[in-house]
Amino acid sequence: MRNNILNRLCAVLIAVLVGSSAMAQVQVTSKIDSLQMLIGQQTKIRLEVTLNKSQKAIFPEFNDSVPVAEGIELVEKEKMDTAYLNDGTRMRLTQNYIITAWDSALYSIPEMVVKVGNQEYKTNRLVLKVLSIPVDTLHPEKFFGPKPTMVVPFSWDDWAGIFYVSLLLIVVVVIIAYLFINFKQNKPIIRRIKVEPKIPAHQKAMAQIQSIKNVDASVDSKDYFTKLTDVIREYIKERYNFSALEMTSGEIIAKLTEMHDDKALDELRDLFMTADLVKFAKYEVVIDENDKNLVNAVKYINETKIEETLEDTKPKVIIVEETKTKKSKYFMLAAMVVLAALSAAGLCYIIYIIYNLYN
Repeated sequence: MRNNILNRLCAVLIAVLVGSSAMAQVQVTSKIDSLQMLIGQQTKIRLEVTLNKSQKAIFPEFNDSVPVAEGIELVEKEKMDTAYLNDGTRMRLTQNYIITAWDSALYSIPEMVVKVGNQEYKTNRLVLKVLSIPVDTLHPEKFFGPKPTMVVPFSWDDWAGIFYVSLLLIVVVVIIAYLFINFKQNKPIIRRIKVEPKIPAHQKAMAQIQSIKNVDASVDSKDYFTKLTDVIREYIKERYNFSALEMTSGEIIAKLTEMHDDKALDELRDLFMTADLVKFAKYEVVIDENDKNLVNAVKYINETKIEETLEDTKPKVIIVEETKTKKSKYFMLAAMVVLAALSAAGLCYIIYIIYNLYN
């Protein structure tokens, strides 16, 4: 009988000790930053719960229907802060409530209830004194009515960035639209090439002969006749379309005879013969022969030239159509993507500047 009583007493004592140790594992405290404040000011209630890492705490929720206290308004519930203790086995949870009040009074903030597992824990009561704003009733002349709305003067510096970015944005949008239309329609690329008319062979030859006239043949006859025959060879090459520059004088005469072009051929033969004698046989010519050969060259060019029509002397415009290749399409698509990104960035910049101007 005595043993049964002792066993029961031990069991009760163990239960009490276990329960008290479990309660000691959870600590709940609350404090307020300011014990007093003016109407409309804000203060903060700090609710701290220390518990084991494996435990979960449920903090009180406040709203219009469930106020912190009568006459006290909850402004904001901040994000909960968690700090780990004792090598991570325990943790401290801190929940901040920002509150305000709009009537001057002494407020009693009731106990807050935190639930950990199946157990509820209550905090201590808090007191908050809200003071009214002191008014100097002895000097009513110091009270002023509402001030009129101030008109902010226009400043170009504030809008310059928006203006220039907007202009750039319009240009970019037009380019995107142009690229998109061309990309969708798949029209060929049209190029207009202006071709200047080719200088006729006889005009080119006559211009070169004019420069040869200024050369003194008596000083260097070989150089004089070399230049003169080179002009004629170049003219024959362009006029008759064969390689006169690479042929001998006899081969040129034979080729022209074969082509049945006998115009001024005797004069040309005399010119080539005199030039060959000067260049290879060191033949000395007199002034009259130089003039005669120059006249023969001019006569041959005038008798064999092809007259150009007025239409042939006008510049021509050649229109070339090219189909778009895959490479050009990819380039257009990439250009549109880049320009679209620039447009989005410009639009965001404009919105950001306007927001800062009005806020």
